Amino acid sequence: MSDLYVVSCSAKKVWEGHRAKPYLPAKQAYVGKTFQEFRRYAEAKGLKWEILSGKYGFIEPDHPIGWYDVYLGSLGSIDAESLLAQTVQLRLYRGRYFRLVDFNPIWVVNCDPVYSQYLQNAFPGKDVREFDRREFTQTA
Repeated sequence: MSDLYVVSCSAKKVWEGHRAKPYLPAKQAYVGKTFQEFRRYAEAKGLKWEILSGKYGFIEPDHPIGWYDVYLGSLGSIDAESLLAQTVQLRLYRGRYFRLVDFNPIWVVNCDPVYSQYLQNAFPGKDVREFDRREFTQTA
């Protein structure tokens, strides 16, 4: 299969200081600047991308989520074993079933060292690469 881009969720969410629906698609809920810049880039390029959420693990951009404040490795976060299991679960994408582990390479987008390590562990033996954020961030 083709490339998979995995972007970190953002700590900043739409519910902070605003009234919003209790559940929104993840791509609308995470409002951090870098996350939204990558979202626009990925959508414009037609990339296959997933979000690495501290609470939910790997989620698709349209997956509805509610407010949470959980960081990978903290109390209430998804564990490494569950992330690994998610990579082999069947998912539906563009009318076809696939597994995250079927993609190669796996591009790590905007992940800090903790999230990057979780990604490396979730895809053992895969080509996991850092994606240069200069590819999608806007300069002033």
